Formats: sequence, structure tokens, C-alpha cells
Amino acid sequence: DRVLVLGPSHHVYLPDRCCVSRAHALEVPGTPGGLRADAPAAAHLAESGLFSWMDMQTDQDEHSIEMQLPYLAEVFRGRDVAVLCVMVGSLSVEAERKYGRALLPFLQDPRTLLVVSSDFCHWGARFRYTPTPADAQQPIWAFIEGMDREGMRLVEDADPDGFAGYLQRTSNTICGRHPIGVFLRAVEALGALKIDFVQYKQSSRVTSRADSSVSYASAHARASA
Repeated sequence: DRVLVLGPSHHVYLPDRCCVSRAHALEVPGTPGGLRADAPAAAHLAESGLFSWMDMQTDQDEHSIEMQLPYLAEVFRGRDVAVLCVMVGSLSVEAERKYGRALLPFLQDPRTLLVVSSDFCHWGARFRYTPTPADAQQPIWAFIEGMDREGMRLVEDADPDGFAGYLQRTSNTICGRHPIGVFLRAVEALGALKIDFVQYKQSSRVTSRADSSVSYASAHARASA
């Protein structure tokens, strides 16, 4: 009945804050009528005082949530679902915990699907992130994959403290690190979820400092038996 999408903020700095969309409808190419926005749920979150409203320009500029909509439109074609869009700002560990608990009722609702929008490592001079392996024989792309998979394992283990420590140690440029952190804090409170990564790809295999790449990973979570 509902899809809750958590996406990072790329254009607006939101210290320890999350925002909800004011939209009532979401335009999707190839989908007449688009998708219905869950305006009542957004208003409920805004009225709680924890969530702010996004202005329309910020909403339209942000791609992290928008890019999920064509997939949702295809998966739920012919079904009436409401989409609740939440932009996650730059959160402290305590703020991730606070928002995870605030969104916990949605995870407990069997009628709600949660989507966390993120990529993984952005490597290259244009991203100002170029760590290299200690072993000069190891290809840079393999080093990146090893670093990414370490973070993925911590997500699969539903270990929010471990994931926060990993980010502090590696500074891995994961755009959705805070949405992932909010999700992990909600799982920490909920318990009984099994998380599995099913795909991992890099946009290119980096072999020199002149190269660049972005990593992508996908996972699903379901109730544990």
C-alpha cells in the first residue's frame, strides 16, 4: 500500500535534519498519471516536529529519490501505492538513531515497503577520494571492491555502530551513508530482519590515478524466520 523512500541530500546541507516532500503526485516518464504521493503520512511526520518540509525547488533538484520512481512504477504497475519521500540530511549517530526510531512504525507495518537509495564508493580525483592499496600489486579496482564489501558485510550484519566506525575509518564516499544509518538504527530497534546483498558493480575498473569509478550495490531485507 505504501513505499517509503529514504534518499540522501546532494544539494542542500541539512545538519541533523530530515525533510519530507510536499508533493501530492510524482511524475514518472512512461507512466500516465505518475505515482501517488503519500501526503497524509508526510504531513504526519512534519507535524511531529522531527521532520521539515522540502521546498519544491529542493525536491525537484534532488535525484536520489527521483531515480527510484521509474522502478517503483514498473514493479507496482496496475496497483495503487502511495510513495512517501524522505530526504535524509547529514546526521550524527544520535540523530540517525532518533530518526530510525521515528520511522520504526513503517518498518513494522507489513503494508509498507522501505527503499533506501544509495550507491557506494566514488573513487577518483574528481571526487577528491583516491586511497590506494598498501600492496602495489593489488589493482585499485580490487582495493575499492574490498573496501565496499567490508561496508556491505556490516550492513548485512545489521551493525550500525560497526558501519559508523567503518565510515569514520575509511571515509568511503557512500552518498546514502546516512539513509543506510537510519535504516540500520531502525533495524536495531526492530530486530529479526535478514539483509542480503545480491549485486555489486563498478562503473569502471580503476587501474591508475587517472581513472575514476562509482560503485553500485543492491540488497534486500526480509523478516527472519
